[in-house]
Amino acid sequence: MSTPELEKKHQNPKALALFMGTVGVFFVLMGEGIIPIELQENEAPAWIITVCGVIFIIAATLTLRGQGARFNQLLASILIALMGTVGAWVALFGDSSQMSGGMNLLSDENNITLGRVIFGLGALICYATAIHAFRLHLKERRSPPDK
Repeated sequence: MSTPELEKKHQNPKALALFMGTVGVFFVLMGEGIIPIELQENEAPAWIITVCGVIFIIAATLTLRGQGARFNQLLASILIALMGTVGAWVALFGDSSQMSGGMNLLSDENNITLGRVIFGLGALICYATAIHAFRLHLKERRSPPDK
């Protein structure tokens, strides 16, 4: 299937961007305390909620801008770095009582350690990808603009 056929098949990207942006603003307002929420001691702090909102807002912005728009690589690098930050927080500070799943062959403690390692590796992959996207942005900035 070619790209134009795929584009016709999918929903309107503006509607998706509006939805993502709305969700992002809602999370930012919660994280900043404008929309009051009760955070338990063993839950993510408010700044993580704000970061999640910013992730949605940047994703909405990228969706609206489309491929090839100037500064997309920069926005992508920020988006991916923020995703890595959430994963790193879970790996380093996430409450083990909130972690579930794992392998039946491992003890609960080992499953929690495995979960932290996987979140940490995911965060490192996100940071490496963000660095690559930022380097692409710098390369794009140095090249002469297309006429």
